[in-house]
Amino acid sequence: MMAAHSSRKILILSLCSLAWLPALAYGDGGTARFSGNVGDYRMTVFTEPTPLRAGPVDVSVLLQDRQTGGFVTDAAVTISVSHADRPLNVNRVTATTASATNKLFQAASFEFAQPGTWNISVEVDGNQQTESSAFELNVAPRVPRWVDFIFWIGFPVIPIALFGVRESVRYRQARAPSPATAG
Repeated sequence: MMAAHSSRKILILSLCSLAWLPALAYGDGGTARFSGNVGDYRMTVFTEPTPLRAGPVDVSVLLQDRQTGGFVTDAAVTISVSHADRPLNVNRVTATTASATNKLFQAASFEFAQPGTWNISVEVDGNQQTESSAFELNVAPRVPRWVDFIFWIGFPVIPIALFGVRESVRYRQARAPSPATAG
């Protein structure tokens, strides 16, 4: 009876310790960085990861018809990025639905080599017209490399700690006087 009770405690403790994992999950678009009317479209631009840091970055674009609110997936979307210190060094990529997790989005991946201000330009070619919008993003410094591995280094600590708790409970139960010998 007592072993089943402590097993339940260990299970609950294990499940509670996993509560921080949803923070590691990635959404379909990330954080909205721009939203507005651009020609015949309502454009929303998302970036991932959050917070935005130097390194690999996913830029996703969601287009909607401004009149109907319906999703537009057949327009050609081109995303251009450049660091504010080097505006002539432009990286231009065609966004695709194949690159996006959510097929209502069109996405492209970039490498933001350094922190600072980055210029983002999104060009939409559709409905016999070309529309574009531009905005700036502030990019934080890259996360130290060891942070990428902290989960894999720290994860074994959980089962080891749970094993230690279980053994401690078993040891105390074995040393406790039984009710028959206590009196």
